[in-house]
This record gives sequence, structure tokens and C-alpha cells, in this order.
Amino acid sequence: MAAIPDFPFGAMENWGLITYRETSLLYDPSVSTEANKQRVAVVVAHELGHQWFGNLVTAEWWDDIWLNEGFASHVEYLGAAHAEPDWMLWFGNLVTPAWWEDLWLKEGFASTAEYPGVDFVEPTWAMEDQFLEEDLHPVFALDSLSTSHPISLPVNHPDEISQIFDTISYSKGASIIRMMSSFLGSSYTKGIKSYLERYQFANAVQDDLWNSLTEAAQEDGRTDVQVKDVMDTWTLQMGFPVVTVTRDYSNGRVTVSQRHFLYDPEANVPESPYNYVWQVPLTYTTGEDMNFADPPQTWIRDKTEEFPLSAAPTSWLIANVNQTGYYRVNYDMANWELLTNFLMSDDFQAIPVATRSALIDDAFNIAQYNRMTALSLACNFGYNGCLQNASQKFSEWRGGGSVSPNLKRTVYCYGIANGNENDWNFAWQRYLSTDTVASEKALLLSALACTADQYVLRRYLDWTIDSTKVRKGDALNTIVSISGNKLGKAMVWTFLNQNWDYIFDSYGGSLFGLTGLILGVTENFNTEEELQQMQDFVTSHPELGTATRAFQQAQERARANIKWRQQSEDDVAQWLADNQRESATL
Repeated sequence: MAAIPDFPFGAMENWGLITYRETSLLYDPSVSTEANKQRVAVVVAHELGHQWFGNLVTAEWWDDIWLNEGFASHVEYLGAAHAEPDWMLWFGNLVTPAWWEDLWLKEGFASTAEYPGVDFVEPTWAMEDQFLEEDLHPVFALDSLSTSHPISLPVNHPDEISQIFDTISYSKGASIIRMMSSFLGSSYTKGIKSYLERYQFANAVQDDLWNSLTEAAQEDGRTDVQVKDVMDTWTLQMGFPVVTVTRDYSNGRVTVSQRHFLYDPEANVPESPYNYVWQVPLTYTTGEDMNFADPPQTWIRDKTEEFPLSAAPTSWLIANVNQTGYYRVNYDMANWELLTNFLMSDDFQAIPVATRSALIDDAFNIAQYNRMTALSLACNFGYNGCLQNASQKFSEWRGGGSVSPNLKRTVYCYGIANGNENDWNFAWQRYLSTDTVASEKALLLSALACTADQYVLRRYLDWTIDSTKVRKGDALNTIVSISGNKLGKAMVWTFLNQNWDYIFDSYGGSLFGLTGLILGVTENFNTEEELQQMQDFVTSHPELGTATRAFQQAQERARANIKWRQQSEDDVAQWLADNQRESATL
């Protein structure tokens, strides 16, 4: 494994020589944060996973890139204590998808491989629970747009190749593999082994994987599952369902319905070969059973189905236990009230973290990360205690003191934001220092974008197209960081318009560069004027290459943001005004 300065990717899984960006491999416990350590462990596990899925077995064509990235992203989160941890760590090079449309086979499986390896390094990180917040919930947001795409997507032009290396291939790939491993149980491991042995040093498509898994399931006596029939509904149509669970408390019957979940239910979506109906593996448990380890399962194969439930009317029902399924769940109001009352009780921890996260879509798994989030939010919202503390620690750092690694992001950012140009220049010189490790340089680049000095911010933005100032490999992330500054939002958009030709020529060939740039810069666009500016930009630049889909997604997200503001902004503002506190403590 080798770290390379200015490496354009996070890492690359070359067979026999895995190459990394410095921040993805190098870790110094005296200066690097816990987040840096986790980042290194995750990326290393991901790339090692590719040695099996992607290298040993290769996609036949780009359509199924998710087979590579999805697996690598999934096993990042699995624990080494699980059955057969060795093979879970090593999927990437042994079996390769037969064509690009099957590239998800490589990326999906490599992504699933990251997390068992990470929990082996540091079991207290609870990486399996983090999967929900880092992969599942974010990809839900993207896959709720009408501009999303099926995970297995025909690729007919070179520009389309880079565009499919996206969150869908990585995180959705990992999520549906995680779902598949859940409903297949031990047959999943047997089927994967068979698949790797059968197609090693060869090419494969997703149907080859389905066949291997079905054979394994049938050998184990599972006659209820034809993997292809199930999984094609998840890979050949975009999106996912919201499953509504309605109980009849008088007779114990449960009615389950599914519909395509969209942020804008009125949006036009492409035709689907399955009419946006999925074969859903529905796991469930009740307040009486509390079976979260091996819950019963039923299949929802039509838009509406029923099944009996032997639980008292006073007992809650939870579906999609531990959120192993790639779908959201809604309940009737009575069941929501039963769940809410239990979660408010002293016994709430009887429901595992993953399942609580599924219910509230917000997992707080590790106390130190919660504290970092709270501190960052407190400073961001202008809480004086936080701002003063950050400024004090920043001054101590300037004087030769040290900052706790896990506080650096907040201290650097708000120390610079509340400081002067001399403070900014000090941090800049630390970035330039050859003694500064890569993870520290990345933190400093992000923090330098926090300045409240408009002149300094504009100068910093100009430096992103001067490789003697900001390294080319860091430039796009720096631009996105500047756009996150309230002074930088409009500034960066103007900058992109003025320098698009240079940016496109410099980064248009990278796998993720322009996609991450466009989605990052436009993330907070929420007015009709900003939407119109994007539309005008697209009209005046008909050849957007690898940025085409990113602009489509950015426009749809802006429309969703505008709609949310119209529907909810006044209510939220009123609630905040009614519930304002005179003081707060961290």
C-alpha cells in the first residue's frame, strides 16, 4: 500500500499495489483525530475488499459497477466477529463484473467490506450502526428524487462511465446487499463463496450472482426465494418504497401497502419494468416478543398484502427490524403512539440502536461524535460560550499549545471566523508547512474557508485555480468548503460561471470531481432565483459531460428545498420563536 501526494482519488484498488491519497492512509495519533483514524480504517477495508470483488471477479460491463462498490461499502460496516470474517474483508480483485453495467457488483460489494474490517480495528466505533447514518439514510435522500437512476444502468457513452460512480452505486449497492444478506441468512455466505470460486479470473453480470445465491438457498431448503425475481426489482428500477403498516386492533390482522417514495409525489418519473412495485422482505417484532436478533419475516410482493399478528392491541409493532431492508416504514397513528410512549420510557434501550435509528432516522451511536456535533452546531448558531471557547483554544494553539484532535475542526473554523487576517495567515502557513501531516492539512483547508473577511475569502477562492497555492487534488473540496460559508455561497457560484471552462478541462475526466463539486456548491440553493441561475447555466453549457446528472439532481433538490420553504419555513420559525431559551449550556 502506498500513499501518493496529489492523488486524485481517495484510493485505487490496483491488484498488488493499492494506492491512496495521503489522508486515506497516513495516521499520526498525536495530531490526527479519531475521525481521521476511522477514515483510514474504512478506506483500507474498502480497497482490500476490492481484491475479491472487482479484481478477482470483474464486471462484464459498466452497467453493474455496483457489484464492486456496493460490496466494498457494505463490508466496511460488518464486524470481524461475524461468521467468516476473513472473506468479508477481501472482496475486489478475484471476481470482476463482465461489463460496465454490472460495475455495481464490484463497488457495492467492496463497500460492504469496509465495515467488518473497521470493527476489527476498533470495535467501539459501532460501525454497523454507523452504516445507517453514513450510507443508508444519505442514499435514501438521493434515491427519493425523480432524477435518480436504477442501480444497474446501461452505459453507452464514455461520459456515462464516470457518472455512475456515484452514491447509488456505492451506498445503495451496499444497502441492498445488506438487505440480501439478511433475508438469505447463512445461504448468503455460501452463495458468495460459490460465486467467487465459479467466476474467479473471469467476468460476471448480476444474474451470475443471483444464480449462485439461489442455488445456495435451495441447497439449504429455502424454496421461497428466487433471488433474481426479488433483486431485479431493486436493481432494474430506481427508488425504493415506503411501506405503510396498518393494524386492525380488533382482529389482529395487519395490512401492508407499498408505494414509490418521492420527495415530490407529483414529480414525473420514467416508466419502470416493475411499475415501482418491489418484492419486500418485511421483518417485524412486537413489544411482547422483542425479537431483534432473528425476527420473523414475510414477503410483500404486491402493492397491498395482509398477514396475521398475534399481539395484544396494547403492544407496539416494529417493521423492518434494525432497518436491514432498503425501504421506509410508516404506521397507523395508534401504533406510532405505542412506539412513542415506549421510547419515552426508561426501557427505551430494549429497542436496539439500529432500530431506533430507523424509527427516528437519526442514530447517535458514539458519545464523542455527538459532542462534536453539538459543539459545531452551538458555534454555528452563534452560541457565545462556544465561540469564546473556540477563540481561546485557537489563541492557545497559535501560542504553541495543542488542541485535542477531536476538537480541531470546530476550534480551527471558529477561531478563524472570529479572528483577523493574521490568524488566517497563521493557519495558512501551517497548511504550507512540510511538517504538517495530510489529515491536518485537510482540516486546515476546510477551516480557512470559515473566515468572515470577504476579501480574504475571495483571495482564497482564487487560489483554488493556482496549483502553486492550493494543490490541484485539494481544490474542489476547498471550493465546496468556501461555498458553505454564508459569504461564499453566491461568490462561489459566480466563480464557477467565470471559470467553468478551466474547471471542466481540469476535472471533467475524474470519477467524482465534478459531481461532488456541483452537488456540494448547490446543496443549499433554496430560492427561485438560484434555481433559475442553475437552469440558465445548463442552457448555456449544453455539453456538461460528467456533470450532466449532477446538475439534474441539483435542480431537483433545489425545487424540493423551495417547496419545503414554502410549506414549512413559517411554521418552523414560529416554533423556534415560541421555544426560544434565554440561555443554553453545552
